[in-house]
Amino acid sequence: NIWLEIGAGTGGYFLELAKTNPNSHFVAIERCRIRARRMVHKFEKSELPNLQGFRGNAVPALITGIPSESVERIYILYPCPWPKNAHRKNRWYLHVVMPHLVRILKPQGTLIWASDQEFYIREATFVSESKHSLKTLISGQLTPNSFNHLASFPEGRTSFEKKFLTSNQPCFELVSQK
Repeated sequence: NIWLEIGAGTGGYFLELAKTNPNSHFVAIERCRIRARRMVHKFEKSELPNLQGFRGNAVPALITGIPSESVERIYILYPCPWPKNAHRKNRWYLHVVMPHLVRILKPQGTLIWASDQEFYIREATFVSESKHSLKTLISGQLTPNSFNHLASFPEGRTSFEKKFLTSNQPCFELVSQK
């Protein structure tokens, strides 16, 4: 089973998941040079054979580098919501790469989103269902479930989520299934 995290930051979430899920393979991609350097260093230091981190733009890899129906789960946690209408095309679910996210998912595979912006999750739910024929398993305010592992990360999975939860700011999630 391959699990992919896009925008992995410094990789703490996947590092912990890899430790407790040795039969799954975790691949994390981060575009920011500084965060990616920390992530790769952290992953190398862990010496976990089921964990890989890469620095780079995920879009080319999603379009040409990942075989169809090869990924069990894709995590996109707290992406930039691009709140201005002029920037809507940059939202992951409206981006030209979205069909490739669906293509690389295995049958019954899941796409897991999280955001502090409720509009983002509502719109992602609508687009995922209507344009990409994904089945919504969970959509709404963030609560512990088997897809987000919040029971193991009560303070949050990412630095953004930790900041939002600490300040009692609501967070939202979408879990879609192919």
